Amino acid sequence: MSQLKVGTRVRLWPKDTYPKYGIVREINPDYILVELTEKDPQDYCRYQIGDRIKLSAKGLLVLNEQAFKDKYC
Repeated sequence: MSQLKVGTRVRLWPKDTYPKYGIVREINPDYILVELTEKDPQDYCRYQIGDRIKLSAKGLLVLNEQAFKDKYC
C-alpha cells in the first residue's frame, strides 16, 4: 500500500461489472477508508455515493492502472 496516499482517487473492485470510484480518506495498518464518489447508475450495490467504506488492509491489492492492465487484460 506504499503507493496509496490519502486523497488518491481509486477504482474499487476493478473486475466488477460496474465501475465504482472513491477517494482515500484514511490509511492505517489495519484498514483504509474510502469515500465512494462515483458509481455506474445501473449498479444496485449496497453502497451509495458519499458512503465511507472500510476495507481491510490484510490481503488488499493496490495496483496502478498499468499494472492492472498488465495483470488482468
